[in-house]
Amino acid sequence: MSRVVFQTARLLHEHHRARLRSHPLLADPNYLRTCADAVGITCGTRRVVLFLDGTRRPICRPGTAQHKKYFSGHKWYYAINFQAASAPDGLILYLTGPHLGSRGDSRLFLRDPLVLPAGCAVLADTAYRTHHPVVRTTNNTERMARVAVEWSFGQVVEMFRYLTVKRAQLVRLTRPGLMYAVAVLLYNSRVCLRGGGPAATYFNLPPPTIDEYFA
Repeated sequence: MSRVVFQTARLLHEHHRARLRSHPLLADPNYLRTCADAVGITCGTRRVVLFLDGTRRPICRPGTAQHKKYFSGHKWYYAINFQAASAPDGLILYLTGPHLGSRGDSRLFLRDPLVLPAGCAVLADTAYRTHHPVVRTTNNTERMARVAVEWSFGQVVEMFRYLTVKRAQLVRLTRPGLMYAVAVLLYNSRVCLRGGGPAATYFNLPPPTIDEYFA
């Protein structure tokens, strides 16, 4: 990897780390109300403002001393794990990681939970425990809505195909966790600049402007 690319990614991550971890929009009652209304109109679920899931990014087999920590028995490959929540406009507004690939989603979320105002909730699948702010899907309409977070995951790797080259994802050398986090930041920027994506179309909710996102 180019040294210039790596240093640029490092600087972007350092400057926007807090924005990736929990975006200021999650403290904006008007934005949260708009998200809840869009989800409610589409699938009849009240209070839901985000969709939560984990994503495992395959990596090259690490050294002998570490390979068990990164091996996902569920996916059956070596990986790093991220917890993320996306809004109905397609923006990924909560991102933690990279975590060890052997860790489960619910356990990771409990270690680094998402804080939302009272009355707001995130929709997750049955892998997560039900506790504030998490509510689990109960019907097919809600399951379809929750898949919106996976649309965002898919678009991130579609934009940055380098992330799918497993032999290039070396934990200590190429810092795949750093590169994925920066890819999410750039994906969010593109969503704002283009006025949305699949999720925004599905929920009929345009994203904020690029200035609002980086405010």
